[in-house]
Amino acid sequence: MRAFTNGLDALNAKPGRSAIPVGAAVELYRGQAGKRVACPKDAIDPKTGEPVSKRTLEQRGQVWDPDAQELVSKGTWIKRQKVWDPATNQLLSRGTIANRKPVQDPQTGEIVYKTTLAKREATRRRQEAAQASTEAGPAPRSDVHQPAPD
Repeated sequence: MRAFTNGLDALNAKPGRSAIPVGAAVELYRGQAGKRVACPKDAIDPKTGEPVSKRTLEQRGQVWDPDAQELVSKGTWIKRQKVWDPATNQLLSRGTIANRKPVQDPQTGEIVYKTTLAKREATRRRQEAAQASTEAGPAPRSDVHQPAPD
């Protein structure tokens, strides 16, 4: 309360402002501080099954995603928000648009999207692994007994 009244005194000290009645402001503050914070109707803590208040969600850095019907982090919720993408003329999630940023393929020098580049790199790794296994020759059979050399 001391910090609150000091803040009011600082505001009242500024020139050109009408004075805020400190007593009335303190009473209003006490009345508001004693009220319970309303709980979102659908926000249920998945661990406890109890309703969760907005304040608790803010402290955890979580929000209620009504589309997915779950609690998620703010970053995840922002990525899920749909925005208009002029390149495709459709609504896409922010995460999808972020992955559609053009990058240069280091092997071909071609400009492609990040998702396309990731798919190409995965294909290249699979092909390199297959080629390495064929160059190594057939693997020895573990189900056949081979005598040890003398």
